[in-house]
Amino acid sequence: MTPIGDTASKTMEAFLDGIQRRIEVRSHNVANSSTPNFLARQVQFEDVLAQALDRGSDPRTVTPAVTRAANLPNGQGNTVDVAGDLVGLVKDNLAYDTAVNVFNHKAGLLRLALRSNA
Repeated sequence: MTPIGDTASKTMEAFLDGIQRRIEVRSHNVANSSTPNFLARQVQFEDVLAQALDRGSDPRTVTPAVTRAANLPNGQGNTVDVAGDLVGLVKDNLAYDTAVNVFNHKAGLLRLALRSNA
């Protein structure tokens, strides 16, 4: 739950939820990279989040879509792209950490403003 109720904070919350879901799915893919016939998944949410913002909808109503990845199967029928998922995990973790830092910075500025007005 976002303690700050503005659109930017709600958007950040939805973004963090989407990135967290993507990290979970990529981790599951990598963990199953040796499982025969395992079908890799992917998470998409950015376009839906942008559309919700364009419509003026609450961005927290956006649900990340988990779909089958379009990777070709290997000799065991497994469709995990280990290198792609590992690089994606690094990017996703950096994005998540950055978003948390931005949110914390905003919260800190608001606390500072509230203290100076007291």
